[in-house]
Amino acid sequence: MLVSVAELAAYMDRSLTNRQEDNAATVLQGVQAEVEVELNRPVEVREFVEDYIVEDTYSPIWSSSYFYDRTLDRADGLSRYVMPPYMLSLRNSPVVSVESVVLIPMGNPAGTFTLVNGTHYVVRRWGLDVFAAGRNDTLTVTYTAGLPENHLVRQIILRAASREMQNMTDDVLGLKDFQNRGATVADIGLTDADRKALRRLRRKKP
Repeated sequence: MLVSVAELAAYMDRSLTNRQEDNAATVLQGVQAEVEVELNRPVEVREFVEDYIVEDTYSPIWSSSYFYDRTLDRADGLSRYVMPPYMLSLRNSPVVSVESVVLIPMGNPAGTFTLVNGTHYVVRRWGLDVFAAGRNDTLTVTYTAGLPENHLVRQIILRAASREMQNMTDDVLGLKDFQNRGATVADIGLTDADRKALRRLRRKKP
């Protein structure tokens, strides 16, 4: 998690019991998930494994095309695609690193091979330019992505989580003495001010 239970306890200036620490971890996970939904991107760098199928409408240029310099031909058969590359927009960004890209031609496991960075694909901040893929091929991408540490995001998570912890305490006490402590739906989760502050970091859906 981007914010630890210890950091939340220090922010609230209180000590937590073991049970409260478990609750705080759950609250922090929920708030971070809500922030990531709002931003449409992860707020900390972590690994993802995703499968993609190249669209049936994608049309690469073959090595026999007059656009292609045949003196660059190679025996491995992967240089047959020249322009345009297949632009693969990954579900999470910004992309930090790509561990592997595995291609299954036309969904046929017998032809599976691992692509080489710089030869068969190029890593971009938003995803990949793939030069060795054809229509209906399957691409399995293992990569890390996420925002670099951002103090604004950390502060918003701390504020929202502390409000959530206070409301949780009020709810528990209310249940114990059969009284409504007055917590409302508007008191939990991200506020409009939080969403406005996060807006400039939001990733537009590809």
